Amino acid sequence: MKIHPLALLIPPMSPDELEKLTEDIRQHGLLESIVTFDGQILDGRHRAQACEAAGVEPRFEEFVGGDPVAFVLSKNLHRRHLTSAQKAAIAVEALPLLEKQAKERQRQAGEQFGRGQEQKLVEKIPQAMAEESSKSRDQAAALTGSNSHYVSDAKKIAVEAPDVFDAMKSGTVSMPEARALSQKSEPDREEILSSLPAMSPAERRAQFRVVPSASSTVEPEDPSLDGEAEDEAGGVSNDAGKSEPTDCRLSVHFSSDSPEWYTPPAVLDRVVNCLGAIDLDPCAEAQLGNVPAARHLTADDDGLAHEWQGRMFMNPPYGREIGLWIDKLAAEFEAGRIMQAIVLVPARTDTAWFRRLSAFPVGFWRGRITFIGPDGGQNPAPFPSALFALGVAPEQFAATFDDVADVYVRVQRK
Repeated sequence: MKIHPLALLIPPMSPDELEKLTEDIRQHGLLESIVTFDGQILDGRHRAQACEAAGVEPRFEEFVGGDPVAFVLSKNLHRRHLTSAQKAAIAVEALPLLEKQAKERQRQAGEQFGRGQEQKLVEKIPQAMAEESSKSRDQAAALTGSNSHYVSDAKKIAVEAPDVFDAMKSGTVSMPEARALSQKSEPDREEILSSLPAMSPAERRAQFRVVPSASSTVEPEDPSLDGEAEDEAGGVSNDAGKSEPTDCRLSVHFSSDSPEWYTPPAVLDRVVNCLGAIDLDPCAEAQLGNVPAARHLTADDDGLAHEWQGRMFMNPPYGREIGLWIDKLAAEFEAGRIMQAIVLVPARTDTAWFRRLSAFPVGFWRGRITFIGPDGGQNPAPFPSALFALGVAPEQFAATFDDVADVYVRVQRK
């Protein structure tokens, strides 16, 4: 029986995984039916292979439902240990199918306009298409357990660097590695991808580390915002889009800890006093610094791909990706896995990610935080800082930080 194209959204099992499945079916039989759709295997292509190899008669049942795309993704993603990059790649490949469904909904909605409304429909089509495209992206992200930012990046990589996209699908590279790799020339990409299996972890970190220059600029994370946008080197872009360069050493403000500059005790001591202890630092460098956390997730661990739990301190990367970390923080807190968290961020009050935290108590640090080097050297941040407290009583937060920060709580109008 042929394999349905939707089933091919999911990466194939490795030979070892298929062998284990075959042995399990040989010993216990086929426990879950193979699902078909339009005369093709929609779910269970590996079970079909394993049945054939084990000499077990397969059992089939026809798909019943209105959304085969969602069915395939929901049935398979929880079974497989996929990386964040693989999930984003699957979401990108699912997008055309979801957009096709969205267009059909548009067509059906358009029929409701009736006669004499053709011009109104034509005027609404561009906006409707843009909205549906965005909805499809968000739906693909939700179905795969990814996020809309990763899906957008993966979609761009699929166009500009197909070889990197294939490496994402196979689980060869992580999402941050894919972004860095996609910026290189095709010959360089080919050389790096071919040499990855022989690289040590240290060589791999060095290969994919991107250290932007102090004068580099980026687009604001939200084009609708007119305020300042921080570039990846720690500089600040003004309304004209020109970066005000800062000392390139401050690119180390990418993380809470760095082999060059560490979050100072003035911050960490108060965090520990406020929370009692730090269970997790999800943005640690490979060479762990001075955050006294029970658990550290480094860039190699890809903190966005893990569940966060307990009491947490986070000083996220300060470039374009900061919104991803804030989204993750909010989601983990709302899910009840993070009990309490204190997050140190630039005081970018004009950004969407900053406003997402606005319901929580915030402390605006007085002056500039001075980061500490391993040799005791000091370097003030080139921007003002703020700390948000999630799950912490405002009174407790203020009692701990009011000697160094002005603490505010948003007033909710009834």
